[in-house]
Parts: sequence; structure tokens; C-alpha cells
Amino acid sequence: MFKKKKNIDERQEKEFYKAEHYAYYAMFATVVIVMVIESYFLNMDFKSTIGEIIILMVGACTFLFNCLKSGNWDYHYKPSLRNYFLFSVISAFIIAFIFTIGKALQYESVRENIWGRAVPIGVVMFISLFFLCFAALAISGEISKK
Repeated sequence: MFKKKKNIDERQEKEFYKAEHYAYYAMFATVVIVMVIESYFLNMDFKSTIGEIIILMVGACTFLFNCLKSGNWDYHYKPSLRNYFLFSVISAFIIAFIFTIGKALQYESVRENIWGRAVPIGVVMFISLFFLCFAALAISGEISKK
């Protein structure tokens, strides 16, 4: 488009990109935290959180597309079955735990019967998310290798 003269040198540009990097992750984490609080603790419905969901998905898809386009999968890890498994277990556990706590806070029948209702909900959620995350990580890993 329009080429303008840079007012910063290479070191300052690197620092600028580093600041952008941290700002992006801070915004991403803030949107996720706000969505969890609104959904589970304030009992807001889906229509109330649609703005945050759109912001999260646009940011995530843009980031994913640009990383895979340039062949980057992760800053510290290489795509491998071990890493797919590890990241799938961690992410599935965290999300299933938050989901189960949210359901226990929402429904009295779940709170009354933790082992009969909450644990099976959490286990089913964990297993489902594990396979979904593993598939997503494997697909993105293979795309980034090409």
C-alpha cells in the first residue's frame, strides 16, 4: 500500500513486536475470563456474551491462520504426538473443570449428588474435549509442517 518511512530502528521494532505479543495474549486471556465469569457466575445467556465470543473467534482464527501460513506451530514446541497429547490433556482438564464447577453452581441437583452427577459430567466433558483438542492440534501441526 503506502510505504512510509520508519521512525524506529530494528531494536525498537523488536521491542514493539514484543509489546504487541504480550498485549494480544493479555486481551485474549481477558476475553476468556470475562466469558467464564459472565456465563457461569453471572448466569448470563448466550445472547449476552455473543460480542465476546465474536472477538475471541476473530482473534483466534486470525492468529491461527497467520501462524500456519508461515509454518509456525508454537514458539517453544515442535508438532509431535507427545505434544498433541500433553496439550490436549491440559486444556481438556482445565475446560472440563471450569464447566463442571459452573454446572454445579447452576444446578442444585448437581451440587447435591457430586459423585453421581458432577463427576460424570466432568469425565464426559474431559473425554470429548480431549479428542477434539487432539484432532485440532494434530491437524494444525500437520499443516504447519508443510
